[in-house]
Amino acid sequence: MRQTWAWMVMVLMVLAGGLLPLGCGKNLKNPTSPTVPSGSSGTPSFSFGTFFGENGTDPLQGPWGIGVSGATLWVVNNNAIEIQGVGNLQAWTTSGTNTLTITGYNGSFTGGGFNYPGSLGIGPDNFVYVGDGTNSSTKNTAQVVEFTPNGSYVTVFGNTELSNQSVSDGIGGLAIGQVFAYLGDATGKIFRYSVTGSGQTKTFTYLSSFGINGPGTLGSIIDGLCLDGSGNVYAGDANNNRVVRYDPAGNFQSAVTFLNQGYPLDVAVDSLGNIYATVIPNSQPAEIQVFSPSGAPITQFGSSILAAPRGITLDAAGNLFVADISFVNSEIYMFQKK
Repeated sequence: MRQTWAWMVMVLMVLAGGLLPLGCGKNLKNPTSPTVPSGSSGTPSFSFGTFFGENGTDPLQGPWGIGVSGATLWVVNNNAIEIQGVGNLQAWTTSGTNTLTITGYNGSFTGGGFNYPGSLGIGPDNFVYVGDGTNSSTKNTAQVVEFTPNGSYVTVFGNTELSNQSVSDGIGGLAIGQVFAYLGDATGKIFRYSVTGSGQTKTFTYLSSFGINGPGTLGSIIDGLCLDGSGNVYAGDANNNRVVRYDPAGNFQSAVTFLNQGYPLDVAVDSLGNIYATVIPNSQPAEIQVFSPSGAPITQFGSSILAAPRGITLDAAGNLFVADISFVNSEIYMFQKK
């Protein structure tokens, strides 16, 4: 199970002195601003913005998947079996305050409710999609749950194709485009669907699977899926310490190997094609690694404050958001684009 494996990796790093001394970590109230290298012309660079999530009406409890839908930042609150929305995102990133209230949306929706939500994706129409796993003897069907931009339940899909084995962090990743949608399965393959219709009448029809042969063969652990502006698919291939790019039909294009034998936990791509990933390197602190569209390393940062990063996403302005599960508190960190 991915959750068990990821925590085993982090525990081993703790014992090796690489990630966190037990009972320590970061200064949770006033984290030290990390050194974020400035990029050269045309490359991304960031400054530490702020953090939030440990307080409010519904504090985060194990944030995993994360995505921006319009002015709302959506987070899968895994331990609480719910998703949460942080509104007025533009005002928050502008002011740099960490006092916004988090509003929770629990799993008691039509269709049986969440079982074990993990990954999260945002469609081009700002609809929200949550990968729901099968970590229960009472519900053994993995599925993707669709919500409107304001969090109202719409439907589920993918439960026919997705494997029913235990997937402890939900679906391994999902990406929703205008024409195609993609789901990462626990068996190490990606399912491809056509998307027809609009709004709450969209239909997802299974077409094919890929990632199971040739140089684009994925290991059994897919952690993160995303799309670029051309509809190319990026998959975090945890077993092979890389991110793999496919064209919209699922044909292999290229692969980028993470630095220091890094284990990816989620991936994102900006409007220029730069690749971002939350990574746990071998025997080193967790960090964010950034690569150019060609796969050249650009920068690494965040190791001074991140404990156990999961989801990663960007807003329309290029600001970077990371969901972090620490041993003490759970938080969202924002790194502001310079």
